[in-house]
Amino acid sequence: MIKIPEYFINDRNVKSHTLENNTLLLQKSVFDSKGKVEYHLTDFLIGYVISGKKRIHNTFNQIELVQGEYFFIPKGVYYLIDVYDIANFECILLFFNTSFLKQIFFQEKKRKHNDILSPKKINKSNLLDNFFSSLLLYLDEKMVSLDILNVKVKELFLILINDEKDSSIANYLSKSGLSQKSVEYIMENNYLKPLSINDFANLCNKSESSFKRDFKKIYNDTPVSWIRRKRLDKAAYLLTVKDYTVTECAFEVGYSNISYFIKIFTKQFGVSPKQFKSQQEI
Repeated sequence: MIKIPEYFINDRNVKSHTLENNTLLLQKSVFDSKGKVEYHLTDFLIGYVISGKKRIHNTFNQIELVQGEYFFIPKGVYYLIDVYDIANFECILLFFNTSFLKQIFFQEKKRKHNDILSPKKINKSNLLDNFFSSLLLYLDEKMVSLDILNVKVKELFLILINDEKDSSIANYLSKSGLSQKSVEYIMENNYLKPLSINDFANLCNKSESSFKRDFKKIYNDTPVSWIRRKRLDKAAYLLTVKDYTVTECAFEVGYSNISYFIKIFTKQFGVSPKQFKSQQEI
């Protein structure tokens, strides 16, 4: 599992610009293909394909992107990327966090909320075409002004906010920037993922201390203990119903260290995974 944008920051094939509120603007000139790798976004992402073609997909949806198209991916989404014609692939990626959204949407009217759970194409428009064309001109300059890039990023969001044909992305970002997500929703949908406690807090738009405090009130348990118990309960189900091997089961519930998985499974259920599976077959 690869976390982005962290993964891209030290990539020699990526030109990066850190802007206000830790907004990150990247221009990727080459894609380092690793096959089908799972990625995790720690920030929201808007992207633009300069050249080439790629497919982005997750549990809920998949989209294919070609030259001149733009897209949005919500924070926290796990997804796989397939890139065609790797040598000619190039894109612009804009990563932004909830602090930036609070600044952008602070004076915005209350919007109807809608969830976006998967990668989504952004509708084509002359305004967005012109925006990305002008942004490329600035990025091609040897000494690009960060002040200009900050203004350009705000221009992008003004275009999205005032898009009368499709307000879904602006609605989603407004809600995401001004509210906190349910701890129960985030945990129930992500406990199998290899995330740190800080990652879970980030997905809930909370500080780590606030997240732990709220978690304790809801579950009367620590995040680490709850996640381990939920994963092992899932493992028991897979061994019983799905006929998984012990190794397959361990990987499926988020444990790459098989010995450790067997140890904690045995501690919780009183028998090893292999013995547990045998008992269910009797």
